[in-house]
Formats: sequence, structure tokens, C-alpha cells
Amino acid sequence: MPREVSQNVEGGEKNGNREDGLCEIGKLNQEVFRKKREWGILFYQAAEFVENIEHQPKNEEGGDDEKEGNEHGAPKIFFDDFHFPCECRYSIQMNLAHDLSALEETVKRCHSMVPAVEAAGRALAERVKAGGKVLTCGNGGSAADSMHFAEEMTGRYRGNRRALPALALCADGSALTCIANDWSFEDVFSRQVEAFGQKGDVLIVFSTSGKSPNIVKAIGVAKSRNMLVIGALGKDGGLVKSMCDHAIVVPSEDTSRIQEVHGWLIHAWLECVEALAVGKS
Repeated sequence: MPREVSQNVEGGEKNGNREDGLCEIGKLNQEVFRKKREWGILFYQAAEFVENIEHQPKNEEGGDDEKEGNEHGAPKIFFDDFHFPCECRYSIQMNLAHDLSALEETVKRCHSMVPAVEAAGRALAERVKAGGKVLTCGNGGSAADSMHFAEEMTGRYRGNRRALPALALCADGSALTCIANDWSFEDVFSRQVEAFGQKGDVLIVFSTSGKSPNIVKAIGVAKSRNMLVIGALGKDGGLVKSMCDHAIVVPSEDTSRIQEVHGWLIHAWLECVEALAVGKS
């Protein structure tokens, strides 16, 4: 109980007028419930405000709006980055609905990437058809993405076909811990690229930031061996963007949205491989 109310209650009891203190408590409760309703209204107003910002047209004359946005015309305040921090009855449901809407907005911004995604997929399929193998790597959730791609290659995506050579460099725990312990964590992928990578092979890297030192080092080794390097990236693409032969940068600052689109990239490239390299899609 707030100190002011408590003092008033005690004072009321001492004066034989306890009802005054209880009345103050009742007023305080009413104020709290009124604020809760206002918070709910505020949440909806904030969501509508941010969504309106997201849908503002790009300034074709190159004015201030263009300076505040990015190459895709989206402002720095991304709808996909906005969450309601307060815990209340409606916040979780609203955040879940917001995430779905944010994914829809991110996907809309990705439509312009389709030609670049296809170009990367065709280059990948060409190497696989010629007998090259695919090495993949990533950290954390991106490690799971790299394993996802590799298992679909050795297994299948849509239809039965011959197994295709692919290896996720993050899947061997003994190799990762050995290299990290004896060398450094920056070397966990590059040492394996040095061991398995050859001219004509492909390295696919997954990185939401494009800044991971072990990814950068792995690409350096791959380029020295004349391997094709494809990057599934996000945010501004980081240092990795300029190092890749094909860099697909998801136009979002939100790691969740980036990884969700990376899932689509995996399937898009598998579609290309099965259609162009083995004719099974």
C-alpha cells in the first residue's frame, strides 16, 4: 500500500474515522484501473503510428525522407523492431500479432530481392551440377540454418533424387571444440574450409549481422581456393557483404525477421538446385 494512503488510513483509525482511509484506497484502485484502460488504448495508438510510418512513400526527389531511410525506402524505425514493453493483459497477444504483421512487412520489402536470389541459386546449381560440394556455416540460430540446408542436400527437398554433397561446418562438436581450444574460435570454420574446400566448391554463410570474425575468416580461405561464396545476411550486410560473390541482405534490423527470411532463402536455393542440377523440382 502506498505510504500516503497508509498514513491516511492510520490517521482515520486514530480519529475513529476509518472510512476516510478506505475511501482513499477505493479512489486509488479506480485510478489504477483507469490507467490500465489508457495503457491499452496507448498500445493500439502506438502500433498504428509506427505502421503508418512504415507505409510512408519514399521521397522520389531525394529529400529528407530519403536520407532517413535505406536503399529499400523503409525508414530507420522499422515496424518489425517495435514491441510493447509493458506487461498487461493485452501486451503478449498484441506483440504476437505485431510480429506476424512485421514479418509480412519484411516479406514485402524482400520482393525486390528475387532476381538476386535466383542468380545466387543458379550459380549454386551450376557448381553442384559440375560435381562441386557445398560447405555451410553460421553461429547460433544461423548454425541451425546452415545444418538445415546441408541435410536437405544430402537427404531431399521436394522429390526423391540422388544425394548431393553438402557439409555443415558447425555440426561436428569435436572438431569445433578442438579447433576453438587449440587455435581460436575465429578459426572454427576456416580450418574446416582449408581441410575440405576445393576449387569449384561452394561456401554458403548465414549471418544476421555479417560481422562474425569466424565467418569473415572462413570466406577468406574459401576465396583463396577459388570457391563460390554465397551469403544470407541481414541489417547492412557488414563486412561479409563485400566479400561474397552473391550477397542477399534481408532489409530488416530485427534478427527474428532476418532469420525467418533466411528460412525462405534455404528453400529457394534448394528449389534451384533440384530444378537445375538434377531436374527433380
